[in-house]
Order: sequence, then structure tokens, then C-alpha cells
Amino acid sequence: MAWATQIIAASLVMVVPAVLGYWVDRWVGSKVVFTLIGTGLGMTLGGLQLAHLVRQIDRRRKSKDRDQDGH
Repeated sequence: MAWATQIIAASLVMVVPAVLGYWVDRWVGSKVVFTLIGTGLGMTLGGLQLAHLVRQIDRRRKSKDRDQDGH
């Protein structure tokens, strides 16, 4: 359940900035400038969050392997 929560959070981090950018574009009257900025920001932040999640999984797997080996 904790992994699902983290994956959903990473997905929201990717989508919310794009949606906010779209809203700002409509409010300001620009074409897609803020949508593109929001999308880029969301993808960057989401990628960083997913990389952090992968590092956590790797650390736990290595820790579990060491515990099983008796080290």
C-alpha cells in the first residue's frame, strides 16, 4: 500500500503543474507557454521522485540481502 501511495503521489506531481499551467494560460490569455513550463516542471519533479523511490527500493533490497547472508 505504501508503494502505491508513493507512485500515485509521483503521478500527481507530474500532472498538477501541467494543469496549473493550463489554468494560468487560460487566465492570462497566452497560448501554451505556462502549460509547457508546468509540464516540464512536473516531469522533472516526477522523475526525481521516481528516482528517489527506486533508490529506496534498492537500499531495502540490499539490506534484506545482507540480513539473509548473515552479514
